[in-house]
Amino acid sequence: MKTLQKKIRVSTFGCDVLLVLTDNVYLSEKRIHKKYDTKEVAIEEGTAEGVSISVNFQLYVIILDIDRISHNLIGHEVFHVVNRITGDREITDEETMAWLMGFMLQEIHNFIDKKKNARAGKPSEPLPIN
Repeated sequence: MKTLQKKIRVSTFGCDVLLVLTDNVYLSEKRIHKKYDTKEVAIEEGTAEGVSISVNFQLYVIILDIDRISHNLIGHEVFHVVNRITGDREITDEETMAWLMGFMLQEIHNFIDKKKNARAGKPSEPLPIN
């Protein structure tokens, strides 16, 4: 299984978001549930392009299919995580939610761009992200 990970520190809210880019969303989700004993069950294999998980108040996870990455997919899963982070903290202010959405999107796109650029110099290997 091909996987890239980045832990994004969201110090404003005292939590982290673990970004997982993988070629197998189902197995990655199963591993997260098992590792953190979330009591949740992974969705049916092969049905999701992305998943967001609330592990606890300090850790949230976004899993994205590395072969189906799109702005839509990233925005969709970030939206879920933003709602969970702010909801857990009883924050309803739209401006705060918008700031967090922008912060998360920028962090994720910077990570993906960095990985693409690092691989661009290796013509014998395909880029891991479309």
